Amino acid sequence: MEWHASWIWTAEDPALPNRYMRARRAFVLDDVPSEAVVHCCADSRYCFYVNGHFVGRGPARYHVSTPSYDTYDIAPYLQTGENVLAFLVHHLGCPVFNFMPVRGALIGQAAVQGVDLSTGPEWRVCPAEDYQADVPRLCAQQGYPEIRDTRREPVGWEHPGYDDSGWESATVLGPAALDPWQELEPRGIPHLYEMPLYPESVREVGHCVAPAGMDPMAPGSVAHLVASGHHIGLGSESIRHRCAALAPDERETIIQPGAAGEAVYMVVDFAREVAGYPVLVINGADGAIVDIAYSEAQIGRAHV
Repeated sequence: MEWHASWIWTAEDPALPNRYMRARRAFVLDDVPSEAVVHCCADSRYCFYVNGHFVGRGPARYHVSTPSYDTYDIAPYLQTGENVLAFLVHHLGCPVFNFMPVRGALIGQAAVQGVDLSTGPEWRVCPAEDYQADVPRLCAQQGYPEIRDTRREPVGWEHPGYDDSGWESATVLGPAALDPWQELEPRGIPHLYEMPLYPESVREVGHCVAPAGMDPMAPGSVAHLVASGHHIGLGSESIRHRCAALAPDERETIIQPGAAGEAVYMVVDFAREVAGYPVLVINGADGAIVDIAYSEAQIGRAHV
């Protein structure tokens, strides 16, 4: 495939670690085509949306000299009038056991009804400041934990009609063959199949008991306290509609908090090992903190 699209990023140094970027390109269609193909890749990870619909994530694992690009037919997501292509990109900025990042970058190539939508200065970008950058790594094998303040997310950014006039024009880093990336290659394996999967049971509900000097409400504290056994189970009266957490339900699972400032937790069990991404729909007070952590097994009340 011949690439004429460019790698883009924000005006920020693309070498900075653990940075997130949002990018979008709006365009207008008189009618919907039967086919509209987009090729894309990013360093290090991306989520791709068209008109608010989640289309896919990637790229697949690749050698640093030959990045792997993905191909999507986005025609089913297009509409007459205004449309938008939108990406959320995460640059690791540090080597992990399954990836060697180079610089924060996104590249995409597409043409729809004669309109060139390939990444370049026409794209609008902004740093995703709802994601905290200065986060400690847990170990050399993995990247960074994700700490996010959803109050800072630009609501509706992935939908048509969003006003991106306050965003910056994309900074062009260079052509597709940008050292050390020599040639982009098509994805060599299929995308993983994604489907909703609900837990099998709610194992425990309780509150955390923080040791002296530790703030149980600080981000990351709840997961640490539960994993290390610093928690006390609550009675069944402390949780309502427990089964709503296990299947689609019009009701909500409601956890009754204890004392003011007390961190409450819930442990759910999938009864088998799964690979996936947690999806939560939450109603709560402004500024509430939600910790999400996972483990492969539970031994007694300690998690490993």
